[in-house]
Amino acid sequence: MQIFFAEILSGQSGQLTEEEARHCQKVLRHQPGDRIHVTDGSGNMFLAQIQSFDRAGASLLILETYPGFGESGVKVRLAVSLLRLKDRFEWLMEKAVELGVTEIFPIICERTDKYKGKVKEDRLEKIILTALKQSKRSKLPLFHEAIPFQKFIHLPDNGFRILAWCESEQKIQLFSQDIQNASSVTLVIGPEGDFTHDEVQLARENGYEVVSLGEIRLRTETAAMYVLSVLKMLRE
Repeated sequence: MQIFFAEILSGQSGQLTEEEARHCQKVLRHQPGDRIHVTDGSGNMFLAQIQSFDRAGASLLILETYPGFGESGVKVRLAVSLLRLKDRFEWLMEKAVELGVTEIFPIICERTDKYKGKVKEDRLEKIILTALKQSKRSKLPLFHEAIPFQKFIHLPDNGFRILAWCESEQKIQLFSQDIQNASSVTLVIGPEGDFTHDEVQLARENGYEVVSLGEIRLRTETAAMYVLSVLKMLRE
């Protein structure tokens, strides 16, 4: 299934952007009358028929609507330390979307390395959108501005909360049932130097379970992928 991103103008019509229409027509060779699948990024998938191509994009007739297509219904919030290398952080964002993340918080911890270059939100938005379409999801994750760890940890959160820490003696598997029963899970991953003891204590005071990811030391992006994969396996 090839998925395109579209603006839904009403219950029966939609519009592909110029870039999406170009890919649809010039690369995939679609013609007026063809049926394609599109998403509006708000949790809906549509079967649409191409009406016409023009300079502004492509006009669509909506034939069927599939609410919640590709979404598990479980809210997964990922808070992860910014990485020194932007290409690693962009790779992490792509894979996090593929594994079902619904909300992303870049965080700045005491040991977070200085980020080499600004976070380019327009580029990240494009990466997130591409990952959404590739993974056959229909709801774009929320991407927040970078926030200090101390501020993030105090944000309201009624779901099950996990913070990964190398020194913890609690394995994440101990909380399998909690994860399976939760309607919302928040995962917090620290920088390469890990969280400080003060940060861990602050997380505990705010209701976080502090868990170990095993004996092997993992990079930040690997740790995030490991836990997201565990969460996905437990939920499915």
